[in-house]
Amino acid sequence: APLLSRGAKGNYYKGNDHPSGDDLEWTKPDFDDSDWPSGASPIRYGDGNGGTVLSDMRYSYSTMFFRRTFTVANADQVSAPALNVNYDDGFVVWLNGEQVLDVGGSADLSHDSFASISHESGNFETFALANPAQFLVDGKNLIAIMGFNINLTSSDFMMNAELQSFQPDKSPPKVVSLDPPPGNVS
Repeated sequence: APLLSRGAKGNYYKGNDHPSGDDLEWTKPDFDDSDWPSGASPIRYGDGNGGTVLSDMRYSYSTMFFRRTFTVANADQVSAPALNVNYDDGFVVWLNGEQVLDVGGSADLSHDSFASISHESGNFETFALANPAQFLVDGKNLIAIMGFNINLTSSDFMMNAELQSFQPDKSPPKVVSLDPPPGNVS
């Protein structure tokens, strides 16, 4: 079941400066982002279609901050959440303030840092998130993503994420047919 769908609308902050004074307060559920602009994913320029276009990112800033809430009915039943991401160039993800994934992000989480890898968008890639009980709660949850571009002159940027949950299958498998059927085979 999707917890956060592709094309989801959320609040974003352009990396001209840091949204919370070089700390990670912006990743916490109680951070006030009411003065941030709101826009649909993908957040991008140069690549892709639709979503929110950052037409002023090239030559100006290298990072983008994104926040979105979602609801989980039974967090203890989510066994294997997966994050599907179409991205250019790197990103770091927090769920309810806990860092859960770093793919090409910078060791320095400053607003003017760059991705540690060059990666082209075009396809969604799936990343399994371990130990969901450590970061998901019943009710309202928050995903926070910091996207990084490889440099200020890069011709493109893309961040489009989808979070899916999987519930454990508690029914054992059943054999419904055999092919070939049991017996002598000539």
